[in-house]
Amino acid sequence: MERSHAGWKQAHIVAAMGVSRRCVKRWLDRYATEGDAGLQDRSSRPHRSPRRTARFTRRRDRGEYRAHRPAPEAASSTAVRRSPSVACR
Repeated sequence: MERSHAGWKQAHIVAAMGVSRRCVKRWLDRYATEGDAGLQDRSSRPHRSPRRTARFTRRRDRGEYRAHRPAPEAASSTAVRRSPSVACR
């Protein structure tokens, strides 16, 4: 904020700090409305997730997936055997 108060243009602040114009504008706007508190770190987590899958649905789906997963022996018996030279292709 010192550079802004000293009369620097936003483009010059961007160049000096190595951040985007959008970031500098956001900082200046937050400082103007909230003061020093507006410059504190914030969580990037959304305030709400309206299309989030319900918790009971996720649990049910995970249980069904685990119930139908083939046993390790069955998976290894159906796997295609390849020579080491072509295994990474």
